[in-house]
This record gives sequence, structure tokens and C-alpha cells, in this order.
Amino acid sequence: MAFYRAGLFEWQSRTPAGLRHAVDDFTQAIVRDPQYAQAYAGLAQCYELLREYTPVKPDYAFPRAKAAADRAIALDPSLPDAHRALAFADFYWLHDAVTARREFQRAIALAPESAAAHHWYATFLLEMAEFPLALDEIDKAAALDTESIAIQADKGLILFYAGQVAESEALLQRLEQTQPQFASTHRYLAKLDLATHDDAGFLRELSLAAAATENTGEKEIVAAGQRGLTTSGRAGMLRAMLKLEEPLTRDGKGAAYTLATMHAELGDAPGAMKWLRESMSRNEAEITGIAIEPSFKLLRGLPAFRQLARNAGVALRA
Repeated sequence: MAFYRAGLFEWQSRTPAGLRHAVDDFTQAIVRDPQYAQAYAGLAQCYELLREYTPVKPDYAFPRAKAAADRAIALDPSLPDAHRALAFADFYWLHDAVTARREFQRAIALAPESAAAHHWYATFLLEMAEFPLALDEIDKAAALDTESIAIQADKGLILFYAGQVAESEALLQRLEQTQPQFASTHRYLAKLDLATHDDAGFLRELSLAAAATENTGEKEIVAAGQRGLTTSGRAGMLRAMLKLEEPLTRDGKGAAYTLATMHAELGDAPGAMKWLRESMSRNEAEITGIAIEPSFKLLRGLPAFRQLARNAGVALRA
């Protein structure tokens, strides 16, 4: 029980060190009691967050997360955290939105007062472009856990995609000031800065996110982008970043989805489609954002793009 409690504390930090410690803690809890369903659920959640907050790859994290969630449910079908972790893997790895929605709703039915259940369901609804419902769920999560920076940061992201850009920016900037080591806030502000053509802000936030996640490769890419911006403006920035990031991604050390957004920002539809197909083939979790990503606005009329969105488990709205 002590290892389980320690794991719960560590994984909620969403820092690389905290998540690694949490994996060890939950694993130790399972070693001591192989029937400990809650520890399996905790381990599943850790693997899912490791993929987001560290350089751990999806093809490593998601199979382990799903196996742990499945084991937890086999031991205790009434465990809400296990259904939530399973829903996450079903959507972001297997791209099965129907099953994921059912599992998220099952988790909430089992634990209606769980902030985490409402939180993770809200992010799923965001990817499905169901913005009013996503805002409703994230507000429920925030009311249940008033201290969670992760919930507040994701609310900022939902506000951005819902078109409330000023509110999103204000919230994310407040969070950045209070907890500067939290990576998601920096990533979300970088996304906002890219969409609003604040290139210096985009690079600054990417640099802060790279520091928070201990990603040395990303730091080098940002430095190249800064040099490109100085010499050749926005296009120079994006091309300089692509020059470094494309070889890394071919070697499995970067996200194909990120390259797709950069090509799209440069107006290179074939390049964007090439890397989106690669992202899909790698089962990158980011591909579920294809339907709402501002960078892909000019691609939405392409039949191949619309098919990719369907393959990712989402659908483009008219």
C-alpha cells in the first residue's frame, strides 16, 4: 500500500523524474501483491503520461499501458481508473473512438466525483471537436480538483480550440508564471503562438517545454529555428527546424505529426500529407488532433486528408 500511495503522488507531478519513480513504485506494489488491481491501473496511467512528458515512444508506452489496464479490469471490473486508462489507449493508440467513449463514460459512471475521469474525457471530447461538451467536462474536473495545474492547462487548450483565444492565452500565461516547470503549459502556448504568428514566442515556449521534459534534441531544433528566424523570418525558422528534425524523425526520435504541421505552415500540402500518413502508420497519439489542428485548414478539402481523419478515429466537421 505504501508503494501504491507513493506512486499516486509521483505520477500526478507529470515530470519525467516523477513519472519514472511512479512506474517503479507501482511495479513494486505489484511485485508484492500480483492481485493489486489499483496498482495495475496506476501503472497504465503512468505509461500513458510517460509518452507525453518524456521522450518515451508510443510503441513502447501504449502496449504496456493497455496490458496493465486490461489486467486491472480483469482483477476488478468496477475500478474507474482502469476504465479511464483503457479508454485513453483505445483512442490515442488504437483510434477506436466508439470504444473509448464508452470506457470514459463507464469510468465517470463508476466515479462521478473523480476529477481525473472528467478531465480525461474532456480531452477526448476536444479531439472529437465537441467543444461545448469538452468545456463542460473540464469545468466539472476543475470544480472537483481546484489545485490541478494539468486540468487548468487543458482548459486553456480547450478554450483555444473553441475559439476563445484571449481567454486561453490569459489562463495559460497565469499558469506559466505559477508553475514554470510544467511542460504542457509551454506546449500549449507554443501552439497558440504558432497559430497567431508570434514566432519568437513559439520558439521561447518550445525551448521551455524541451527543458521541462529533458529533451536535448528538441533544444537543438529550437536553436536552429532561432537562427533561421533571425536570417530568413518565419519560413526560414520552419525550414531550419525541419532540416534537423526530419532526419531525427526518420530514425524514430521525433514526431511525424510535428513535421506535418510545419510543412502545412509552409504551404507544402504534399509534405504535410506525407508526414501525416507516417504519423498514422506509427500510431502517434498526436494524429487524433488532425480534425481540429489550425495548421491543416488548407488540407481539409483533400479526400486523402479526410480519410486520414477517419482512420484516426475522428471526423471533420462541415
